[in-house]
Amino acid sequence: MLMAVVLLSLSAGADEHPLSISLADGDARVAFTGEYRARFLHNGGKDFNPGANFDAVTQRVRVGLAVELWEKFRFVAELQDVRAWGEETDPSADFAANAFDLHQGYLEVKPLPWLTLQVGRQEMRYDAQRLIGVGAWADQSRAFDAVRARVETKHYAAHFFFAKLAEKDSANGATLDKDFGGLWFRASRLAYFRPSLYALIDTDYAVDRVRHTYGLFVDGEFNGFKYATEFYYQTGKKGGTSIDAFLAAANVSYRFDLPLSP
Repeated sequence: MLMAVVLLSLSAGADEHPLSISLADGDARVAFTGEYRARFLHNGGKDFNPGANFDAVTQRVRVGLAVELWEKFRFVAELQDVRAWGEETDPSADFAANAFDLHQGYLEVKPLPWLTLQVGRQEMRYDAQRLIGVGAWADQSRAFDAVRARVETKHYAAHFFFAKLAEKDSANGATLDKDFGGLWFRASRLAYFRPSLYALIDTDYAVDRVRHTYGLFVDGEFNGFKYATEFYYQTGKKGGTSIDAFLAAANVSYRFDLPLSP
């Protein structure tokens, strides 16, 4: 199987280098964001089947707006269009915009310097994103319909969240609810030892599943070495079957200086 990818990406994010305007003597700030990502993908022998080749150009376009008031309130809306070139065979007649979506749309309130509350559709990413992340490889990426409380100080952070993955009373066709929630705690006082703790629960009532995930992620760096190790344990049930699973992983890298720069 051969897979080749050529990627072009241009972006300006609200937390990176936005185009922003300050209003009302600095009490209000408006930031505009945008991203264009085009990717050519050649996949030869897909699924190890002879002749199962795939060649396409896909693209992602995002346009966003963030409004901040008195450093207490923040509103974010980010629109997204994901499609493959040639998907619309008759551009003059197709106006359904099937690939157009709201990637993020949330309200953020900061009642205290160390407390932030978020409600709405939002990205969530933690540590190496093995358990909770945005799935950046996929053009559509990932966001959650969630409420989240973030308690953050200089060296410690604790996040509590609840996300609705499927709602039986909505128009998405779900027969029963799917929910996801949990707690994440991070200590970063020591550069060579930064642990994160997880306690998560996800439910899928259509298959009678209640699953708990507990875990530890630790990373750090010292003398040019970087490491990350993680361990997770799952328990619960799915129908009449018990869940009992674990995952362990570790990686180590070393950075050294060369006499040349590219």
